Amino acid sequence: MIPKDRHIALTETTSRALEWCREQSKTPGKLSIEEIINETLYHERFRLRGHVHAPHKDQDKAYWRKIARTFPNAGAAQQIEILQQIIHRYGDEIIGHFSPLFFKALTRYGSKTLSVLLNSMSPIRLASAVASLESLDDNITVLGAVDALKSLSQKGTVILAPTHVSNLDSVVLGYALARIGLPPFLYGAGYNLFKNPIFAPFLKRLGAYTVDRQKKAPLYKHVLKTYATVSMEMGYHQIFFPGGTRSRSGRVESRLKKGLLGCGLEAYEMNLRRHKQRPNVYIVPCTLTYQMVLEAETLVADYLAEAGKARYIIEDDESSRVDRMVHFLRTVLRHQSSIHMHIGAAMDPFGNRVLDDGTSVDQHGRPITIDGYLKQRGVFVHDQQRNEEFTSQVSDKLTERYPQGTVVGPTHVVAHVLFNMLLAESAGTDLYRVLREGQIHTGFLIDSVRTEIGAALDALRTLAADKRLHLDAVALSADVDDVLSRALVCFTVYHAEPAVERRGNRVFVLNRALLYYYRNRLQGFPLPHAATIVGTDKAPAETNAHA
Repeated sequence: MIPKDRHIALTETTSRALEWCREQSKTPGKLSIEEIINETLYHERFRLRGHVHAPHKDQDKAYWRKIARTFPNAGAAQQIEILQQIIHRYGDEIIGHFSPLFFKALTRYGSKTLSVLLNSMSPIRLASAVASLESLDDNITVLGAVDALKSLSQKGTVILAPTHVSNLDSVVLGYALARIGLPPFLYGAGYNLFKNPIFAPFLKRLGAYTVDRQKKAPLYKHVLKTYATVSMEMGYHQIFFPGGTRSRSGRVESRLKKGLLGCGLEAYEMNLRRHKQRPNVYIVPCTLTYQMVLEAETLVADYLAEAGKARYIIEDDESSRVDRMVHFLRTVLRHQSSIHMHIGAAMDPFGNRVLDDGTSVDQHGRPITIDGYLKQRGVFVHDQQRNEEFTSQVSDKLTERYPQGTVVGPTHVVAHVLFNMLLAESAGTDLYRVLREGQIHTGFLIDSVRTEIGAALDALRTLAADKRLHLDAVALSADVDDVLSRALVCFTVYHAEPAVERRGNRVFVLNRALLYYYRNRLQGFPLPHAATIVGTDKAPAETNAHA
């Protein structure tokens, strides 16, 4: 958010959130002002006791101690002042800083800047970077309804709703949107990303606002949603991750969080009430697909340990280590391990399809007027339950469209094939027992692997022809050996332990959990199961995996 709008947004967010609290306090069964403050104080004390590395912990402790001292003896008027102060503090923390000059520089020089950054460890690498400055552009591919997205960004406010794969998503999206000529988008980013010395400067200056998921107070969440709504009313495009957090299993999200997603309908309703010139809000699905995922090892370990629900926020994964992040990005650039961003067809806040010119159409393609959804007898009526139902419809349609935007590459194909071969070999064995046998290295004859890859490619190419998914250039047209060799390179050059390795005439599975993670990207698609497996070898764990 540009500096001149920041004060306006903070003032409006504070005022609107405070008014919401006042209305709540007057509603039977809802919390009073005193109870809202008390509830917030409880959640903040609990957070600061349990979260050792909380940002600004000492300042927060001092602040909440002061609230705890003054609050018990405060009268009604002073309670309102305290609540307003808390809301303003939350809003000031959330709202980001945007630099138009930095955005312009990234649009023009972003690929060069990042390439030089990642290769400037020595003069030789620096020279190499300067010789291939567009390498980053070569590794981020944007496809789908790009022209429609550009058109709609000029006709109203866009909510880009991507799948969430990695902590790199925000930077990848921000850079890719700038590169294709779109105006800046605002997006929420976790506090842990703002501590990363590589990407913090980008996040702080490209429209990111802070989201502290350790803050569980309902008041904080409401201030966050209020700011998102206010900023959209001001015409700022948004990136929301409806999945809430990164996919632990590697699957495309099928269950979405509707909180921020519902802000689009609230903004549209407010725009109509205020007779805004461009009131429309458009929701655009976006599927992100990586050949390699920076945090794959930690994410899948968390998922398999059933710790995902307990931790929710992972602060000690690969993205928190600068050396791992730099190594990952260098590997992506060196081996052309593409990141794909697929833009889907836009919807209005009620789930109707939107044409490139911004017109909403029904299921038969007939133009419709959508403001009537919010009226009763020609008068605007706010109905929260109705709005939540419309947001649920949008959520359902997003989960239908995400798989269609999946871009399948060699790592997904080979992981699918090899994991299915493991399951076929262990017929009747529980899935998690198969995964727990990770200390056993299983090798499959190369001819069997080739046969299974061929069958999988045939099925995937049929699905791609029917527009049920997409294939990258290698999976679409390369032969079986090329697909296998590309995948083997990816599986062996980045992760601490290679997921798969070829030795002679056999392909060995070394890390079953990683294989499971990459294979899960194809879960839900009708693909052939592995045939009966003949000629497998099992090597004990102490076998040298790199022999």
